[in-house]
Amino acid sequence: MNDKIRAEKSIVIASHPRSGTHLLIDFIRKNIPEASASKKRCTFNSETYIDLDDILGLEEPIHKGRYGTGLMIDRPIYKTHRLPDYEEPFQYITSIVESQKALANLLQREAKHIYVYRDLTKVMISLYQYSGEWNQGVGFSEFIREVRGARNLSRVGFWALHMTKWCGRENTLLINFADIIAEPLKAYAAITGFCDLPSEHRAVQLPVAPKTLFEQRIKRFFSSKPESSGIFSFSNKMPRVTLSKEDLEFMKQEVNEVNKSLFKFNIGVC
Repeated sequence: MNDKIRAEKSIVIASHPRSGTHLLIDFIRKNIPEASASKKRCTFNSETYIDLDDILGLEEPIHKGRYGTGLMIDRPIYKTHRLPDYEEPFQYITSIVESQKALANLLQREAKHIYVYRDLTKVMISLYQYSGEWNQGVGFSEFIREVRGARNLSRVGFWALHMTKWCGRENTLLINFADIIAEPLKAYAAITGFCDLPSEHRAVQLPVAPKTLFEQRIKRFFSSKPESSGIFSFSNKMPRVTLSKEDLEFMKQEVNEVNKSLFKFNIGVC
């Protein structure tokens, strides 16, 4: 299996959920031909990248599953929300099955890892909106304070842990979501330089986001190279979220308890 992976050519996009994962994936796909995979038409499968969190929990060899086409390009893109060691599951993510540990180790050693992060407040609001818990009567204040997982951390606390672990990983390129949008040419240069790709003089473009859920689904279904690989939203009608002073203070306290040096990243609660 490992000879089919070409881990040294692979690009692993890591992030905490709702941090701009798919913006970065689609930005790379649009501007770097070597990393632009096609998918089968008339299917919703996102074969344009490889979901590492999915495959590490499956016994099936990666090249025999639905991600096979994503391996056929020169620079395959993997996506993960795991912590840097890949081992510790994040919420719904399963542990690595024995048959995939060799793949995990190979990618750990040889793949290029890029971590994209985003303002904490925007991550929490987006996570709340896409979770659908608001539709079950859960308020935003309650949502961000929910304690989850074996570490007994709130959602904010786990975000801070996630940031701390990835920002401390060696040989990892850190990219701010906002910087991709504000300075795409600079982001492109950083990515191509880090991934040992030729930085061509070209008109770097941001991926065009679909305006509606219907448009996203239609384009995903019929196109072999859809502009957006993003996760389908729960609904077109997302609740508006107003941050209270208490919520902002809670976020600051949670981050401070995990790692106060994270404030240097301008995480939106300073």
